[in-house]
Amino acid sequence: DSVKILRYSGVFNFSAINNFAVKEAGTGYSHYLFCNNDIEAIAPGWLERMLEVGQQPDVGIVGAMLFYPDRKHLQHAGVCVGMYGAAEHYGKWVQFPAQPIEPELMRVNREVSAVTAALLLIRADAFREVRGFDESIAVGFGDVDLCLRVGQQGFRVIMSPHARLVHHESYTRGTSTVDPHPKDSALFRLKWREVLAVGDPFYNPGFSNNHTHWPVKQPLNLGFDLRRRIVRRDLATGRTHVTFSAPPAA
Repeated sequence: DSVKILRYSGVFNFSAINNFAVKEAGTGYSHYLFCNNDIEAIAPGWLERMLEVGQQPDVGIVGAMLFYPDRKHLQHAGVCVGMYGAAEHYGKWVQFPAQPIEPELMRVNREVSAVTAALLLIRADAFREVRGFDESIAVGFGDVDLCLRVGQQGFRVIMSPHARLVHHESYTRGTSTVDPHPKDSALFRLKWREVLAVGDPFYNPGFSNNHTHWPVKQPLNLGFDLRRRIVRRDLATGRTHVTFSAPPAA
């Protein structure tokens, strides 16, 4: 195996850097793996577990279960779109497996709206079809935007809990107590305002959008309107087309 090191110069733009790397890598690849420099592999086989899911024809993106450096608390188990008004990781600071919060979600491959690009496997044809990362979203939410656009093309986004690694979050660039990328956040909210208004289709509407540990809303909203998610699959390609039924008229 060969390794090619590329030098990127200019203002830090996570989206542009990843697009640049893919362009320089050239063609001939079935998948691209995006991996931050603060990801630490702690057990063998993680890439194979991601690839076994990613090779399915209807899967466009695969993410992994990421832990904080203590290797006990979760940092990422998929992304909920709409949480905290934009998007946030499922399970942040859940002690796994000791803390039995939604344990079935942590043990099986499951479909989500998005995963973090700190470690993200994507089909090459899916990446080309959406023209890669949106470079107008320089740092924050570019990965969520990518996942949503891939999903719009009929591909599924899967979080694989069988690929487990450590993410030394923001180890290189540092952390911030305020939104470090307000422009990106505002652009993301504007671009996906309709999706944010409806809510994440993979998140129970009875759970709070202001917590990452799946607490029930207090008070719990009750109603009789049903909004069904209708999925149609193309048997030739395996891709899906999703529509939502309108609530019944009063």
